[in-house]
Amino acid sequence: MHGDDDVDGPVALDDLVDQCRRRRRILQVVPAHVTETITNPITAPRHLGVVWWPAGRHHGGAGLLQAAGDGGTDADRPRHTGHERNPPVESSHHTNVPPEGYRAGRRRWVVFTGIVEELGRVVSRDGARLRIGAERVLADAELGDSIAVNGCCLTVVARSPDASWWEADVSDETFDRTNLGDLEPGSPVNLERPVRLQDRLGGHLVQGHVDAVGEIVDPSPDLRVRIGPDLMRYVVEKGSITVDGISLTVVDALDDGFTVAIIPHTEAVTTLSTKGRGDAVNIELDVTAKYVEKLLAWRLEKS
Repeated sequence: MHGDDDVDGPVALDDLVDQCRRRRRILQVVPAHVTETITNPITAPRHLGVVWWPAGRHHGGAGLLQAAGDGGTDADRPRHTGHERNPPVESSHHTNVPPEGYRAGRRRWVVFTGIVEELGRVVSRDGARLRIGAERVLADAELGDSIAVNGCCLTVVARSPDASWWEADVSDETFDRTNLGDLEPGSPVNLERPVRLQDRLGGHLVQGHVDAVGEIVDPSPDLRVRIGPDLMRYVVEKGSITVDGISLTVVDALDDGFTVAIIPHTEAVTTLSTKGRGDAVNIELDVTAKYVEKLLAWRLEKS
């Protein structure tokens, strides 16, 4: 923060979050050990935009909250390097206590684009715990980060020391409302990390919140998916739709589903190459259509 937003001394994290949200500021949590050069964060130069919170107050112990995006240069801001990230934690048991290094509350700002980064595979499933083999999406993943699995936003709760697999806890609700309950060891899964503000938006905005499970009527390349008629009001020709976490463009909106033309590259690098007639796929509809529908309904009620 700078100018009228200067902060004198410690500030409650929740208060700062509310202030920045009202001012449309962007927040990122910076672990204390990343900013070792700042000997006294409370009196640090304000153009760094950092605020100190005491150890034990939030998950992860002492640290800094940085309000980014409006002042200072890249050189002014604390940076992460590979050896500064929290070390990976290999979990041998399930617990409700966040592991050391876990960063809480980040999923509130998570959004994806539907551009699959990696085709991972399920290593094991132990009750609600999924272990997924991956490489690319783990390059900078830390505990508490989000990764979309077949379009479903999950949280990293453990990862291997060699960054070859990660684990997520899946709720019964998620198993019931998605196709994740069908996963077995060896099953391929589409993986994507959340988009960053500086990334290109190659697909469309995807929340990672699955609306329904569709059924493949005809497999790719001329993909046809059946969904409930009550959802078809959100599907339009040439509009965007997410199938198993893949951002696709609707060719035809039918009475009971839609069709999509799949190019060879998309089929080769996603789970669509393994999907056949009758298989289940996660569907996420464009959230913009839902907001428009609700606003129009509200306006009609008022008029």
